[in-house]
Amino acid sequence: MMKTSTGENVVTLYSILGVDILASQEVIRHSYRKLARLYHPDRHQGCEDAKKKFQEIVAAFEVLSDEERRQQYDLDLLELLDVEEYLQRFQGLILTVCGLGLGMTTREEPMHTSEGLSGLQTKRWLLTAA
Repeated sequence: MMKTSTGENVVTLYSILGVDILASQEVIRHSYRKLARLYHPDRHQGCEDAKKKFQEIVAAFEVLSDEERRQQYDLDLLELLDVEEYLQRFQGLILTVCGLGLGMTTREEPMHTSEGLSGLQTKRWLLTAA
């Protein structure tokens, strides 16, 4: 669960499936299958809560399993969370960390720099840092 800039809790499609925003398609599919089996209406005859949870899981998987829909969802999520305000507040710290090489796996290979990541990847990385 993430928080908006006003402090409100936001239930995301990622939290419904219990995965990280950087999760691979394989991890998303595995989590979906596990949760779908657990909450499938056939296993919970007459239980409306299980049926509702199952529908949420299916809807989340439909979006996150399609790359284009997932990218659009991520961009919409960024707007909701007001990441731009977050970035401005911590811009000095982020620049300092990158300048000191703290985002590097080895001395020669940068791990998280703006050069090697697309705009969406950078925003996803910053979301996980939030």
